[in-house]
Amino acid sequence: MDLLASEGFRWVRMDLGWGGIEREAGKYRFDDHLHLVGEMARRGIRTLLIVDYGHPVHTRNLPPSDDAGRAAYARFASAAAAAFQGKPVILELWNEPNISQFWRPAPEVEDYVLMAREALAAIRAANPEMPVIAPATSTIDLPFLEACCAAGLLDGLAAVSVHPYRGS
Repeated sequence: MDLLASEGFRWVRMDLGWGGIEREAGKYRFDDHLHLVGEMARRGIRTLLIVDYGHPVHTRNLPPSDDAGRAAYARFASAAAAAFQGKPVILELWNEPNISQFWRPAPEVEDYVLMAREALAAIRAANPEMPVIAPATSTIDLPFLEACCAAGLLDGLAAVSVHPYRGS
């Protein structure tokens, strides 16, 4: 962390893996991440936490694409927003939901938007000031981004996130 700070890094981005945080249904353990965020903050580094990946019980390690899964993910996102209230944190809703590597078995923008809207509402209820970004697409996937815009998802976000992956 000291090396990161001495080299001028001001942000770190890391997973806030659902399955590792909610090991027992309804009980969320953010201790390790809170410690990391605190240590980074002491060095002037902010943390972007990706609220991500399926849960072994709630979603069978798949993305939350049914009512029960979305509700469980929203509870997790709400707990994260409450846990990091007042901390130098930004929450990102999922990682690259537009590719099958991260939204299995295949990307479904409608499912992602439903999940993200429910999670965003839960975050706002727990911590209205928490900055939230999405959809964190792999590449600049205009059809996916346009569908998110058309669904009104972007209205509640602090920013839009994309991972451009340019070859040059």
